[in-house]
Amino acid sequence: MLEMPDQATPAATLGIRHQLAMADALIYATARDQNATLWTQDADFKDLPHVRYFPKIQS
Repeated sequence: MLEMPDQATPAATLGIRHQLAMADALIYATARDQNATLWTQDADFKDLPHVRYFPKIQS
């Protein structure tokens, strides 16, 4: 069976540090763990390191 890395502790730490909801903290922690840039339109991530934020276009 493939073992998944434990993201709970890093996610909790990042969530507290950046005032993120738990689901957002898990997304961010996973991206950081994979050395990935997080591309998003979610303003909750807007000013975080390693995030590319593009605001939604209002029609």
